[in-house]
Amino acid sequence: MPIAAALLLAPLLALAQQSALFMLLGTACARGQGDLLHALAILFVVATALATLVAVPAALAPAVGLERARRRRFTARVAVGVGALSTLASLALWLPQWLLSPCTQ
Repeated sequence: MPIAAALLLAPLLALAQQSALFMLLGTACARGQGDLLHALAILFVVATALATLVAVPAALAPAVGLERARRRRFTARVAVGVGALSTLASLALWLPQWLLSPCTQ
């Protein structure tokens, strides 16, 4: 399950962040509350990072001899890479909020 969280859940969270921020953009602009968008972005960045971190112990586990253990460690390392890339994408989605106003027309 920890490997699946990093491999599947982290990219889904990054995509959900983009959808959620786009969905709430009109509401935040109408109310003049950009803090709502920042709070949501923080929530998604933290969730994506946590989904990645749960796979780290499986990636660092020793794989001595057994082919199945080596495959599991390889899959865990791929999952950590995918999760790290998803966390980076989530941060990249948050960056324009710091530089641009959400209500620019």
